[in-house]
Amino acid sequence: SNVHDRLHNHLDLQSARLSGTHEEQTPSNLLLATRLPRWILEPSDPKDRELFEDLFSVYDNDVQIHYLTSLARARITFSDVGSAVACKRELNGITLDADTKLSLKHTYLGSGDTRQLDIPP
Repeated sequence: SNVHDRLHNHLDLQSARLSGTHEEQTPSNLLLATRLPRWILEPSDPKDRELFEDLFSVYDNDVQIHYLTSLARARITFSDVGSAVACKRELNGITLDADTKLSLKHTYLGSGDTRQLDIPP
């Protein structure tokens, strides 16, 4: 059973490494969408942005999206962590247009990320 335990721990480590997380980190209710295309960041038609935002409001009616145009990203704040986790699991990697797949990243509580991201309005 010792070998089995070691193998099991090794696999746990592998999966933790693959997902880029550390076990002590708890996902927060904030996702980052990175490398967003121009038509979402500076839409010529407001409907384009609404389509993008509708993807997230399915998970949370009160979702808040802040666009950081110069960084080509958006901060997507959900009212609870469960919505953020479900959203990332289901939407990360979906196709936004011919050139862009949606890239969603979790921010983690206690990792210092969220402080840097909270740029004053």
